[in-house]
Amino acid sequence: MERYTSFDYTWGDLLTLTIVLLGLFFLLRIFLRIAVNISLGGVIRAFFIRGIKLILLIYEPLALVLLLGLFVMISPWVHGIIIAIVLLGTTGQIRNFFEGSVILSDPKVIVGAPLVIGNTRGNVTKLGRLGLYLRNQKGLHFVNYATMLRKGYTHSTEHTSKGHYQLSVLDDRKDKKPPIGTALEQLISTSPYIEAADQPYIRVHKTEDNRAIVRLTVRNIEHLEDLTALLQDQGFKIDILNT
Repeated sequence: MERYTSFDYTWGDLLTLTIVLLGLFFLLRIFLRIAVNISLGGVIRAFFIRGIKLILLIYEPLALVLLLGLFVMISPWVHGIIIAIVLLGTTGQIRNFFEGSVILSDPKVIVGAPLVIGNTRGNVTKLGRLGLYLRNQKGLHFVNYATMLRKGYTHSTEHTSKGHYQLSVLDDRKDKKPPIGTALEQLISTSPYIEAADQPYIRVHKTEDNRAIVRLTVRNIEHLEDLTALLQDQGFKIDILNT
């Protein structure tokens, strides 16, 4: 019986696999950051960013399955029971995590995109691993990915070219230099995503957290995700107030 229930895997093997998978994950994140900031043509740059994000979407659940599988094989009976108990208690979260990988692979599901989910219509303000946030005239709504697949979702054809947005920007940089207004003006006005005929309006609020309100028009709604990624990479936290 022992020969069928024991495997030659140890905690050291699990630690080694964890380090390797984390190393590859952070390497992909570095590549994504480089792609966001690199000076390439809009189409080529968008291709690299989208490609790396798709790889990450596939990599994350695959890495989780590998780690759980090796954990179980160290001690199949004991660890198998532990995993079974955990799975029973987190079925909803796990389902949303894996189904989210499918939904997020849709190139139309991005920050700023107008979506219709069941009877709810709004613009995506934030994408998470378990669900997304839609904002409309009634406020902010969280919708998990399992609900999206159950109710179905469509990409609204309204305002699919230019997008008008109001952002709340929190200065989370360590040095706070240059001042938030100057830094935002330099980053936004020189980015390739802004409609040249409609320069951004930036209003800085003199508060302790150093926050600014930005109104702008992007050339295409798909560019809002690239613009927010650029600002976040520079140390700013973004919240889309309305569209």
